[in-house]
Amino acid sequence: EGAPVVFSLETTDKDYEDISTFENEDDLETRDNNSLQLLDMTDVKIHRQHQNPTTRFDLENLRPYEVMMADNKDFLMDVRDGYKTAFVCIDVKTQRKFLIKLRRKQFNDEAMAEIIALTGAHKLPYRCRLFTDGCGSMDEVRRLCLNMGILHTYVPPHKQSLNDAEKLPDRIWAAARTHMLESGAPLYLFADCCEYVVYVDQYLATNAKRKWLTPIELATGKVPSILHLVKWYTPCHVASTKEKRHTMRTNGDFLTTGEPGHFIGYQSLDSPVYRVVLGGCRVVHSIDVTFDFQHENLPPKLISQPKSGQLQEALEIDLSTSYQNATQSRVNGQSAKEANSEKEEDTGTFQEADGDRLQEALDGDRSQEALEILKDKSKAAAKTEGDAPWKTLGDNLQPRPRPQYNESKRQNNNRQQVLSVMACLLDDEERGSVKDTQLKAALELADGDEALVSEVAHYLAMNVSRKDISWNAELKGANSEVVIKAFNDELTSLCKTILKELQPGDEDYEKCVKEATTARALLDVKRDGSYKGRIVKRGFEENLEEADGPEFNYYAHVAEVKAVRAAVLRPNRRNRMLAVKDVCTAFLQSIKYPDGKVKYVKVRDPVKKVWRFFVQYGPMYGENSAPVWWGERTLAPYLEDPKGCNFRRGQNHKCVYFHTEKDMLLLTYVDDLMIDGDEQAVKWCDKKLDDRFDCKPLEILAPGKPIDFLGITIIMTVDRIYLSMEPYIEKMIKELTELGLVLSNRQVSMPLSGPINPDGDSPSLSPKEARLLLTGNGCCAWLSQTTRMDGSHAFSRVGQHASKPTVAALEALSHMVSYYSQTRDLCLSQPLFIEDVDHSINMCPENENQLGFHLYCDTDHASNKEPQNKSRSQNGHVFMIDEGCFDWCSKASSVAFATPLIGEAHADTNTGAVEIYGTANATHELLSIYYLYDEAGMPFPIPFVLLMDNTTSEAFCKDTVKRSKLKYIDCRQDWVQMIRNKNIVKARHVDGKFNLADMETKILPPKTFVELRGKAMRPFSFKELK
Repeated sequence: EGAPVVFSLETTDKDYEDISTFENEDDLETRDNNSLQLLDMTDVKIHRQHQNPTTRFDLENLRPYEVMMADNKDFLMDVRDGYKTAFVCIDVKTQRKFLIKLRRKQFNDEAMAEIIALTGAHKLPYRCRLFTDGCGSMDEVRRLCLNMGILHTYVPPHKQSLNDAEKLPDRIWAAARTHMLESGAPLYLFADCCEYVVYVDQYLATNAKRKWLTPIELATGKVPSILHLVKWYTPCHVASTKEKRHTMRTNGDFLTTGEPGHFIGYQSLDSPVYRVVLGGCRVVHSIDVTFDFQHENLPPKLISQPKSGQLQEALEIDLSTSYQNATQSRVNGQSAKEANSEKEEDTGTFQEADGDRLQEALDGDRSQEALEILKDKSKAAAKTEGDAPWKTLGDNLQPRPRPQYNESKRQNNNRQQVLSVMACLLDDEERGSVKDTQLKAALELADGDEALVSEVAHYLAMNVSRKDISWNAELKGANSEVVIKAFNDELTSLCKTILKELQPGDEDYEKCVKEATTARALLDVKRDGSYKGRIVKRGFEENLEEADGPEFNYYAHVAEVKAVRAAVLRPNRRNRMLAVKDVCTAFLQSIKYPDGKVKYVKVRDPVKKVWRFFVQYGPMYGENSAPVWWGERTLAPYLEDPKGCNFRRGQNHKCVYFHTEKDMLLLTYVDDLMIDGDEQAVKWCDKKLDDRFDCKPLEILAPGKPIDFLGITIIMTVDRIYLSMEPYIEKMIKELTELGLVLSNRQVSMPLSGPINPDGDSPSLSPKEARLLLTGNGCCAWLSQTTRMDGSHAFSRVGQHASKPTVAALEALSHMVSYYSQTRDLCLSQPLFIEDVDHSINMCPENENQLGFHLYCDTDHASNKEPQNKSRSQNGHVFMIDEGCFDWCSKASSVAFATPLIGEAHADTNTGAVEIYGTANATHELLSIYYLYDEAGMPFPIPFVLLMDNTTSEAFCKDTVKRSKLKYIDCRQDWVQMIRNKNIVKARHVDGKFNLADMETKILPPKTFVELRGKAMRPFSFKELK
């Protein structure tokens, strides 16, 4: 007892004890007994050469999933959804096989996790073991198995024959080829056919050593039903959903209630739900399927269409008797028909009694009665059979308890539902598979709404680099004392400001236990390597009406990024100072709840492993109302106080504060503040903020000393100022490649090289890859909103595919990220002194006195033929001040249309018309820019000159053409009157090769794109700074 266990590894290359159901019977006897054997050191002596070789496994005593084997097999052709390989696994005892389709072998661990969850091998009362080869892709599988309590063993090198899973794919692939050739199914369904083969195999007899039982019966001890099995690629019709039928009726089809397709398998290995491929390679899963057996020579009555409520009942019916007869006849040398005849003569009961009733029921199409007869037979047979000789999972397992969200507390609208689902995606405690499911739910709730999908991508991008550390792991390590101190420091800080801990027996303790909202204790590592504990409230669990009142406004203002660019890139800066200020734990410095109002919060102590309860007197991080209490009710009143700071707050841009007397600009973004003014004014403001709040020291921009604001690195040299995203791009590339994004090794000169899925036939992405697409697109969104105006058009085009992610969209994202990787040093820039400005790039007429502003707009004419775009035109603009690009846009939406009766962006047959709509969009945006500059105390020209390369649009703005092809545009609309108002805008023509807005509307030749980009951006690397 307690002796070590070893393996005798002296085996031959032909060593193979176990046979799959795909083998010929003749192979059953050709086995080499000189094979792998588990030995006990106390019972036998180990020799290098075996004197008495034994069998590899004792099948009589082996239990289900006690020994499993796994391997990979690549698909040689392009298959549906872009899968490239398969992870196959076989259980030696039951011969049950598993096949999980994958796009890369690096996801082998996720496939194994799915198999473990399906079999419950990690919860069996005995040890289970998995054998794999030593391929590097199996390292994660080994790590997963050990974490789940499953032993893992590598097969000895160059002994592939010891791995049963090595031969398994060949048999699956051979069976699938037979089905594909016989049915004439398209080649891209080959992977689905392989899954179908594996699914059906678990219902087929094994071999004599396993008493001809099916894999399912060997695993569960229950006889399975084959009532739901259907031949591969059988023609069928799927019942349409209520919404689909409504659409069909709208289109004039009042008779059809289903869609035609072909059966290609089942939803999963343990599910009876049918998988059907419809037109356009669209795959659906349904139990409401009607099969056309007339073309297949199958018994339609026996496998008649059970209604949806009867299908699950059918799974309990025993129809395996004929299979037992057939397999037994193979041993006796009889045909299946002869064996069945003998069986009927011996018993007679079923054929004479139940058989007649069953035939009558089937002939009369009384499927319900037939099902009842078969169920009675199944129950009678079950009484004569004993239980399986091993213990199985049975029906006693209960799922792990998950947090239950109170649905009544959520607002009944799509946006609130999407954001509630996104809370799971941002929860680091959730498993990746759960996040994939939640992402799919979020996209379904968004229902194609581009704004909502963009918000989902934004959430994922914010979460891409979050890697909170496990408390348990750190508490067991060498830094446990430091970690405990980090938690205690955070809790002490909260108790000094807004929390008071309650103990059993306190007045509000019982109420707190019932009403408290959960808070999470998080652990992180700062840039300096020190530990930081954070306690964050799970605000989405709160009942908002009860917590803050029904009329509470949760909108909190933050400075727009274009306001930051306008401030940094102001012309002729010279010696004007730029600095940033950070308020420490700003939410905790907010004013307390009024009128004695309190809330309750609970947090699980990660050190003591107990729940602790608190009374909350003010806002805390994670709370929905916290930004409002800080920004609108604490910071803003202090800055506007005439006796204090005396700033003038903007009414259009509410986070823009301007001090008229000191000519000083202040921008606020929650707890981050940017101050722009002369040195004396900036230091005065710094002191005012320190007098009221606990703040970090002021960071002042200087040559060689860059500052960071909102993730934008601001750099100053002796003659220029730069806005760079190079550190962010490097971090983004690292995170996305870890998530599985593959970047291009060749040179990429443009962020978008061609149309994305123009034919609409690109396969859909898996949930995990869809999450990668949205995460990457969210990261690129932040780049296009901050400094990378060169990627705005590409981001807009990729973003249109976010609601229905495809392989083509993911490839376009990979191309765009590769472009950013290779051009990470490109920056927005502005000379510090007006004497250094290059005026040759300014295409505005010199006599217009535009104060250095040159403003470009452009629109393409339905060049984007992708299906989801619906032939809409792309609108774009680029606004420059001297050499600095301070605003740009590329979008398919519009605020201008031919008539108010349409109300949204639409396709147009006239090039001039879409250019006019683009001019209106740019003018609307310029009015907002004018308000920004005016409230920030910076000059802006009125009327402003808008440069465009379309003469029709210019003539329409000037109202010089009466008889034109544009008479269908209603000139009574406000936007038409606005662009014709010469006190606001003047339309001027510019040659197309100088129109910078072309970058935002169309895919240009690489040379043209690089030339235009060079007028708005210039490279500056951190290597130059060092």
